[in-house]
Amino acid sequence: MHPVREMKQAFVGCGLAVLAVCALSHQALGQGSCPCPTINGFGDCIHTSLTEADGYSGEFAGSAVVAPFIEPGPSSRNFLFIADVYSGFTFRYDADALANGPLGALISPFGSRPTTGIAYHPAQDVLFWMIDNSLVRTEVQRSGRPEVHTFDGLFEVASVDLAAYATALFGDGERPVELGGLTYHLGRDTLWTVDIVNDIYFELNLDGSLSLDDDGNPIHFVSPARDPQGAGAFGNTIAYATEGDGEFFDIPVGTIAEGRPTRVLRVDAPADPTAAGFPIGGDTGVGFPIIPDLLAASRRETAFPTGIAHYHDSCLANQSSEFVIVHDVTGGPPTILEVSADTPTVSNIADFTCVYDGGAAASLSWRKTDYDSLQILRRSLSERDSNDQVVFETTFADDPGSLIDVNFPVPPDGTYQYTARSRRGGDQSTDVHCVTVIGRGSLVDSIEFQGSGEDETRRSVRLAGVATTDDNLLVLDESTGVAQRYAFDTLENQGEIVGPIGVQGSTTGLEIDPTTGRIVWLARFGPHNVLQTTGLDGTNAGEIVSVQAPLNVLRTPVYGDLSYDAGAEQLWLVDTENHLIHACTLDGRFVEGSRINEPVADSVLGGGIDIVAADESSVTMDITVGPANEGIADSIVRLTFQRDSLADREQAWNVHLRRVINANRPVGIARHDNATGSTEYVSASDTNRIYRLSMNTARIDSLPLRRGDANNDGDINISDPSYLLAALFLGQTVRPFACQDAADSNDSGTIEITDAIVIFNYLFRADAAPAAPSPGCGFDATSSELECDASFCVGG
Repeated sequence: MHPVREMKQAFVGCGLAVLAVCALSHQALGQGSCPCPTINGFGDCIHTSLTEADGYSGEFAGSAVVAPFIEPGPSSRNFLFIADVYSGFTFRYDADALANGPLGALISPFGSRPTTGIAYHPAQDVLFWMIDNSLVRTEVQRSGRPEVHTFDGLFEVASVDLAAYATALFGDGERPVELGGLTYHLGRDTLWTVDIVNDIYFELNLDGSLSLDDDGNPIHFVSPARDPQGAGAFGNTIAYATEGDGEFFDIPVGTIAEGRPTRVLRVDAPADPTAAGFPIGGDTGVGFPIIPDLLAASRRETAFPTGIAHYHDSCLANQSSEFVIVHDVTGGPPTILEVSADTPTVSNIADFTCVYDGGAAASLSWRKTDYDSLQILRRSLSERDSNDQVVFETTFADDPGSLIDVNFPVPPDGTYQYTARSRRGGDQSTDVHCVTVIGRGSLVDSIEFQGSGEDETRRSVRLAGVATTDDNLLVLDESTGVAQRYAFDTLENQGEIVGPIGVQGSTTGLEIDPTTGRIVWLARFGPHNVLQTTGLDGTNAGEIVSVQAPLNVLRTPVYGDLSYDAGAEQLWLVDTENHLIHACTLDGRFVEGSRINEPVADSVLGGGIDIVAADESSVTMDITVGPANEGIADSIVRLTFQRDSLADREQAWNVHLRRVINANRPVGIARHDNATGSTEYVSASDTNRIYRLSMNTARIDSLPLRRGDANNDGDINISDPSYLLAALFLGQTVRPFACQDAADSNDSGTIEITDAIVIFNYLFRADAAPAAPSPGCGFDATSSELECDASFCVGG
């Protein structure tokens, strides 16, 4: 889910700026000329037009569409319509001579109400507009005031029915809906738009109603770039494209951690998915990066791509262009880029995923597209100056579509990036990447934080501190001072605790005092920071006391979370404003000698802290930190400090959260240990989610295997029981088995005739599969004397 309210505020106070959709542009071209001498494929070459010198008359260039416009007489030209989001004007340019400036403007149907999408219907010769979640239709060729028709029903569908559908689809509470871009699908004679909050692209009939399938469900697809654990894909527009016999949608996407769309993906959009044999929204393996790789004329941190559109046959037959508009959120002029949109000579693999499987391995999977050969490379992101290593190579004919990589250095814990690089002939595809964490810090689960919503005076959710009781995880909403209780393993909500501060102040942290079993709340009233103690039900159990800061701090302290130090019976607090950590007593007094300036060199503090271990001589804590030059706390680091000399510190490990949870602002952390190992809970304010991370190290004492694959050929079939019986009864020994453990079909610890019977019954009597791990690859959770010297699951 996108933090829509924060994104709106980021765009210079423009309420719906983030919804701005595609905007396009074209270099001043003569008829039949091309933007580049040769167009080689998707995303090749850049041409910039509509720069500051050209001028732009609007406020915020947003959605756009290329449409033919029949002028009086026999002439006809392709025009680019750019719907300015806020001014109420839609500017018209000659698509082949954009640098000549606007040729006129249309008045948007609802004036300055935000226009987030615009599409053209060629047969009806009308423009469709998306304005405040309503669909509007105007005829573009009439003189005078255009005819305006509003489909009132769409507002109800989008704000009620679609919201209910999004809730059912993701299953984590009621979800709002915000509509962004709009495009017309020629083959289906329908409109498509995007719900930017939920990353759903869905189909509309021309009357504005949702298009439904035979089962009565909305026809839709979820962004293939959406993170499975909930972080959004930052899609804000959609463009229909045709190349050859194919029909596609081009969609800009980006992670919440990236903060904007950074690349364009091309997904399948067949008019008849059943006949085509693949669904709408399927990844094609085609795409190109927008920022920073292609942003040659506007390499700015404040640049935000607001739109994209397709210009079919813009140069010659089967040579098309893509228009990308890049907005400068600081108020600079828009930069509009033109790139090739021809189908590339080679596409990369599609649906590329990499997931830590709980052992000492990463499980990779992908879908084959159109290439001759494929390489998978791996790089450690936990180590500085790490280089790509080739871990897998194959040809298309032998491509299994999956890989289990166990070839990690010891220890294997760390963050790894995998790169897929395919080739066809002498041409190479655009690289695609996925990232996973092996061992400590790997993501187990996440859930969206839901406030109570019962009090209308409560403001929007803003996550803060995290703490643990004996039974529950407590997650604090800073804006309301209310903590939600969650079960440790399931993350099911167990109710709420109303803090003592409420909305009068800003509650930033909470912790359990183990000596009394009570909650200590940390809050801020203007420049004043205070502590107050309550029972587990929120009932006041003490007076409000002021927090005494260290002397000689440069700025008024701004505290994040706090954590209890049992070794010294004190609290540790994180001052994010002065980049320090210090301790105080339960009555708020500063503990002399506890000031730790900049715990990690050249870093900023995110506010999260958790005391892991404490005794008379040392204290070990986890804190959220990040590089000072980026100003974002994107990691958890474990540090041990000696009490007699806090400058003497030792770092145990560092988990890169941005790579794990696609979030930029982790604000609360808390650890919980049980029989299955150690878990770290993280709350992130930019995604409003709680993440459960495994802090166990990876096991490295075994290979992954597929039980029942006795002959180690990568499949379970009739050859496996035959191989078993030959080994047992034709004078062969057990040693021919490359992986004895895989031949032990019933996991009895020995290889015998019953193992062959298990496989026969699985293949021909529909009995259960061999014992786990089967029928897929995985690690053997039970111990035996059987060995596994080599496994097809490793990738060969």
